[in-house]
Amino acid sequence: MEESRERMAQILAVDVVILPPVEISQPAIDLNISIENASFNLSTRDYLPHITLAMAYINDLSGILGAVEQVAKKSRQFVVTTGNISYGEMDPSWNGGKYGSHWKIEKNADLLNLHRLLVQNINGVNLPPNASQSFIGPEQASPAAAEYVGSFKANSSGENYWPHITLGVGESGLEQSLRKEFVCDEIILAQLGNFCTVRKILGSFKLG
Repeated sequence: MEESRERMAQILAVDVVILPPVEISQPAIDLNISIENASFNLSTRDYLPHITLAMAYINDLSGILGAVEQVAKKSRQFVVTTGNISYGEMDPSWNGGKYGSHWKIEKNADLLNLHRLLVQNINGVNLPPNASQSFIGPEQASPAAAEYVGSFKANSSGENYWPHITLGVGESGLEQSLRKEFVCDEIILAQLGNFCTVRKILGSFKLG
């Protein structure tokens, strides 16, 4: 019981994400491999390719699981469309001054509504003093990654929301349209690692 209470009080860096199917995740993994010194290696087992919907620090895991479940139940399945492969469009400060490569996701009403509801319903906590301890190791999360999670609601949501799949730190060498579609029928709550990578699945929720 004591261990359970301690687990619930632990502050975690979390991300609510869409995990794309293999038709999307495998090209993302291949593009990650093409980046020299990409800082992390995407795979189907760890460092999962993903589309962020909402990030936060939390200290009530069961409460957040319940909140995400309720949003999922109120949301319908929808089509996600990928777009261009881009380099250098995000502020490089959280990557240690290095630009990253990203696979853009086209915005649509269902995606934006799901993002909005999750941001509204996840009650996060302020950036903790030892924020790196809220991430999955073994590597320590950088101060910039820790700050990115803490400032997501203020700086990266709403009009500033930019849906994408992060491919790695560095240039993939492919800047063109890689248009694909899939149906999103599930969202995932995950704990983050450094570079805001998806390292541990905490819960999965079907839409509708």
